[in-house]
Amino acid sequence: MNLGKSKILLCIMGAVMFILGVFVLLLMMSNLKMLALTVGVGFIVAGIFCLLSFFSEKEILLNPGWVLIQGFLNIFMGFFILWNLRPNTVTITYIIAFWIMFSGISKFSASFVLKRIGFDKWQLVLINGAFGLFISCLIVFFPFFGTNFSLALAGLYLMVYGVLVAAESLTTKTPELSNFAFIKSQ
Repeated sequence: MNLGKSKILLCIMGAVMFILGVFVLLLMMSNLKMLALTVGVGFIVAGIFCLLSFFSEKEILLNPGWVLIQGFLNIFMGFFILWNLRPNTVTITYIIAFWIMFSGISKFSASFVLKRIGFDKWQLVLINGAFGLFISCLIVFFPFFGTNFSLALAGLYLMVYGVLVAAESLTTKTPELSNFAFIKSQ
C-alpha cells in the first residue's frame, strides 16, 4: 500500500470519528443502549483502520508501535462496550475520556517528529493532540461538570478529531522517503 492509499484510509477514519461524535451528541440524552452500540462499533471500525495502516506501512511509520497499540486499544474498547450494552453514562464517559487522553498524547508527541522530518501540516497534529489532552483533563479531573456535559465534550472532541485527521490526510504533502530513512535510523 502506498502513502496515497494510507491518506484515504485516514480520511475515512476521520469521517467515522466525526460521525461517531455526532451520534454521541444526538444519542447521549435519549437512548443509552444505542449510544453504547454506536460508540462500540465506531471504536472497532477506527481500530481496524489503525491496524490496516500498521500492517500495510509499518516499514515507513516512525512509531509503528503506537499505531498498533491504538488499533488494539480501539478494538478492545469497542468490544468492551458492546459486551456491556447496559453501561451507565459515567462508564462510557470515562472510556471515551481515556481514549481521548491516549490519542492526544500520541498525536502531541507525533507532531514534533513530523515537524522534524518536514511534514508541512504538522501543526494540525499538534492542535489535535493539545485539544485532546485539554478535553480529557476536563472530563477526568473535573467530574462535577456532570456526565451530560462530559459526554457533550467527548462528542465534540470526536467530531473535531475526525475533521483534523481528515484534514491531515488530505492537505499534508508527503515528504521525501529519504527523510523517513534518516529518522528511523537514529
